[in-house]
Amino acid sequence: MATFKAVILKHQLKNDGTLSIKIRITHNRRSKYINTDLVITKDDITKSFKLKSLFFIEETNKLIQKYRDICNRNSHLLKDMDINQVLDLITKIEKPDVFSLDIIEYGRQHILTLIKDKRIKTACIYQTSLNSLIKFRNSEKIDINEITSKFLNDWIDYIEGGRAKSLYPACIRKLHNDAKREYNIEELGIVKIPLSPFSTIRLPKEPKPEDIDIPIEKVREIFNLEDKTYRYNLARDVFILSFCLWRKSRDFYTTHL
Repeated sequence: MATFKAVILKHQLKNDGTLSIKIRITHNRRSKYINTDLVITKDDITKSFKLKSLFFIEETNKLIQKYRDICNRNSHLLKDMDINQVLDLITKIEKPDVFSLDIIEYGRQHILTLIKDKRIKTACIYQTSLNSLIKFRNSEKIDINEITSKFLNDWIDYIEGGRAKSLYPACIRKLHNDAKREYNIEELGIVKIPLSPFSTIRLPKEPKPEDIDIPIEKVREIFNLEDKTYRYNLARDVFILSFCLWRKSRDFYTTHL
């Protein structure tokens, strides 16, 4: 099992009279040193370069206990590891890599899936949402850790158009939630994406469409249009169908047309 000890190396005395405390790790008769952020002066040590400051003794004991706990949790691995592997294990667990995910690239992959599934209209909405986010941030790359509640509120204020203010953030919320489901395994304590910014903001409500009054003469004119091109006929027929399906128009239709 690896052992640990706080040490001060005499030859590393700096010009300003300070020294850094190191933790010496010994494993299979070989030793390495772990740097710490603890800086002392000669007043904190004895003439034989041993710690005498109670504060620094307690701080180094905390570090040593942390390293011992890591080794104890991984004792089944240590017997087959050399000193460099043990050191690598300790430093990686002590300072884990920060998870990074480009939400723009993640969104583009989602769009490709939508296109593959022939959901072109939905893909276009997501692409427009990403374009708005890119323009707001003035960057083609946005790390998911940057998306906070303040970031979202500022972006919503930036977005022009009532419908877009609710639609665009809703698309990014879907991507954010998908990423959390993909990369987090909460039952195992793996939470690579801890933030939930959408839970603390309220998306703007979609504005109600304005009622547009169409004169009866114009409605009759559209109903009586003659066939022309395919697109022309399609536009006419869609209007007629929408008008007839509109609940409020039924009485109007039977009375006036």
